[in-house]
Amino acid sequence: MKAKILFYLLLSPYFLKAQITKFTVKGVIADTAGARYAYLTSLSRQNALSSDLYFKMVPIVNGKFEISGTFDLKGKPYQQGILFIHHRANITKKEIQSKFEHFIWPAYYSTDYKSISLETMTVAIPSGKQVNEMKVTEGGKITALRAEYNLSAKQGGERLIALLKANPDAQASLELVTTQSWSFSYRDTIKTYWGTPLTLFTMLSDRLQNSKEGKSLKQKMDSDSKL
Repeated sequence: MKAKILFYLLLSPYFLKAQITKFTVKGVIADTAGARYAYLTSLSRQNALSSDLYFKMVPIVNGKFEISGTFDLKGKPYQQGILFIHHRANITKKEIQSKFEHFIWPAYYSTDYKSISLETMTVAIPSGKQVNEMKVTEGGKITALRAEYNLSAKQGGERLIALLKANPDAQASLELVTTQSWSFSYRDTIKTYWGTPLTLFTMLSDRLQNSKEGKSLKQKMDSDSKL
């Protein structure tokens, strides 16, 4: 009995560190011309979250596909990846990685892939050449919220406050404040709809403010505000 207890105690750090997430991405494509296969991979343009551990391809049948899998987050809040559609069935991880290395992905003209989180969701895609216009129709809370923040930024940031107030404990909200802190100068005289990054930071949940990332961000903003 003691041996069994010791065995489980030795294994417990591994189980505490492992954080397995299960996900299923269902897609519906309106225009299926040239859209024969759907790919989902944990490779990402966000290098800090990039991983080559997950890579899967499934055929598109009657304009629909479904991709399921599991991923060990290892303490991360989520895993970023990419979804793309193609007529080829032999695309490899090495080929996709080459797109990042040669700056083919990301590029302002790239429309054939979409950055998403590995989470359960249903998406609607116009065509294989317009994957970047994908819409989350069900689930996909992280992916959908990030899309809302990106859209708001393109529109001048008028909705940032409302979105942040509605999602104070979302990781995407912390990412938003971080992005704004890097693009904002306290010496600028241009007024924003939302004030300064410090204004946004106070709207985050206590959990996010006191997280490792939150404390680091606050320290940076405090330092910037003294310039």
